[in-house]
Amino acid sequence: MTDKTSSRNTQMLTDWSKWLISINFLSGTGCVIALKTAPAVSPMVGAFFFGALLSFALSVLVSTLFVFLLAKRGDAEETAPLPFLGMAIVQWCLFAVGLICVLMWIGRLAKIW
Repeated sequence: MTDKTSSRNTQMLTDWSKWLISINFLSGTGCVIALKTAPAVSPMVGAFFFGALLSFALSVLVSTLFVFLLAKRGDAEETAPLPFLGMAIVQWCLFAVGLICVLMWIGRLAKIW
């Protein structure tokens, strides 16, 4: 792989991770704002809220670590592809779990489930 392609891939991974950090931060902030305006909730609804907030926060931490490691190593493709792939999967899984918790939380508040 050429240096130009390698640095482009690394830059794309860094940009993607920064984008995910922003999405997770905004999602967590939205959860807190929604909690402030929501009526009193049952413990089950609170558990979904906590799960969502925790998932978004952990995803931000993993994404930040991912960006840091990319910057430190410089080349994700040649130095350690599996740890980077694993971290990318963890980022998305945490975001997905947070999103599912938010949907369950909204469903419980709206008494859909």
